This record gives sequence, C-alpha cells and structure tokens, in this order.
Amino acid sequence: MTERETIGLHHEINVLMERYGISYKDAAHRLYMTETEKIRTDNRAKKAFGILADRTRSSLLNIREKFNEVSQTLGQDSEADESGEDVPEAGGL
Repeated sequence: MTERETIGLHHEINVLMERYGISYKDAAHRLYMTETEKIRTDNRAKKAFGILADRTRSSLLNIREKFNEVSQTLGQDSEADESGEDVPEAGGL
C-alpha cells in the first residue's frame, strides 16, 4: 500500500470510531470486514457472469449448428429441385 492509501484508511477508521463510538481496533475490523464482503460480492458476480458467458456461447454454437444443418438440408433440396428429382408437379397441390 502507498502512504496515501494508508492515510486514507486511517481516516476512514477515525470516522467509524467517531460515528459508532468504538475502538480503533473494532473500527479497523469493521472496515476490513466491509472490504472483504465487497470482494466476495465482486467474485460472485464475476463467477455468475462467467457462467452466463459460457452458457450464451454454448447456446450460440448450438444455434449455429442447427442453422448449418438446416442450410445443408435446404441446399440438398435445391440440388434435387435443379435435377428434377422428387419435385411435385405444380397441379399436385
């Protein structure tokens, strides 16, 4: 930590001491626990967004595979149309 960060933490501890009428040790512990909880919350959010990104990626890959299957099927159907095979007559509807 830099000296500036240390002074900033010392100031926050003093504010907590005055606000709640607690000792320096208790104020420092309270600040530490608050910062620790922020880190835990950030880690949970990071993990959740990672899972969301993985599932989104998986879904998009699945959609692309399905699209490719449909495209190939349509491509085969258009080849059959060009060759005249398995094409119903216009009046057959």
